[in-house]
Amino acid sequence: PYLSRTKSFTNTFLYGDFPITRVDTGKSPYKNVLVNDLVLDKYGKKMSKSRGNTVEPMELFDKYGVDALRWYLLYVSPVWTPTRFDEDGLKEILSKFIGTIKNVYAFFALYANTDSIKPQDFFVEYKDRPELDRWIVSKYNNLVKYVTESMDVYDHNKSVRAIQNFVNDELSNWYIRRSRRRFWETELTEDKKAVYNTTYEILVGISQLIAPFAPYLSEEIYRNLTGEASVHLSYYPKANEDLIDENIEKRMDLVKDIVSLGRASRENAKIKVRQPIQKIHIDGKYQELIDDLVPLIKEELNVKEVVFEHDLNEFMDFSLKPNFKIAGPMLGNNVKAFAGILSKADAL
Repeated sequence: PYLSRTKSFTNTFLYGDFPITRVDTGKSPYKNVLVNDLVLDKYGKKMSKSRGNTVEPMELFDKYGVDALRWYLLYVSPVWTPTRFDEDGLKEILSKFIGTIKNVYAFFALYANTDSIKPQDFFVEYKDRPELDRWIVSKYNNLVKYVTESMDVYDHNKSVRAIQNFVNDELSNWYIRRSRRRFWETELTEDKKAVYNTTYEILVGISQLIAPFAPYLSEEIYRNLTGEASVHLSYYPKANEDLIDENIEKRMDLVKDIVSLGRASRENAKIKVRQPIQKIHIDGKYQELIDDLVPLIKEELNVKEVVFEHDLNEFMDFSLKPNFKIAGPMLGNNVKAFAGILSKADAL
């Protein structure tokens, strides 16, 4: 058990209560103490009515919901450091996390209801599911491990950040987006069963995982998915080590990174994704790891050819420059001459 109090209670309540209870009962009233620091305004100043920089919690509840506010306060900084409250950040949480998880659930529910499908009625073995499904299941179980470890040391900031990154980047922006066509299949194939099973399992697991931080949102999603009484009467998720596959994660994560870099290169060159490009060059050391995933890269980047280059020298331009903060005081007026000598040197 642990006790959570603000810093102002440290000298009075915590230090006073501990010895009194210890003497009276012979037992410690708590084993751990989590001390909350102050919530400041967005400029780092203490809130006060005289400054006119206070916020009304009930107005925020009505405007954004209690779960969004709770998630924001946990996400923005660890509770033991001062929190700078910025309503724009709260709006961002509402859009980027609360909105995203609701959209993923709504997408799943739409097609499940349209197809009159209950994923609980069938089960595709994990080994028989596509690699994309096994990847998201592995990432989810690693997430459960990380969140549990963080919560065990009361670092809820790390927990909510990890969950939000998973929901936004891996579940929504990659898995669901890559799986849309599978939901559109007219027949209930094994592949369609697999995507229903996987999405259902992840959504149920996420609803349980966020229950301590967003109890109302988690309750709504969990009850709608399972029909059970309450998410708060269910067991908290435990990672299944048998479903964690580091190699699959390494492969798919690398492809995601390549796609991200490719899109950034397109953006820098002002070439839209709908315009095909001839080829993309990738470091040849990755060929063995992701060679069979080349079609995915080609589709994501709208590129005709993926070339693995084993000699990257022709694509690189190396140059040497001094660190002027260090070299300046040491060389004085000679630093410019030194920079000129370095610029002519072969960095390889």
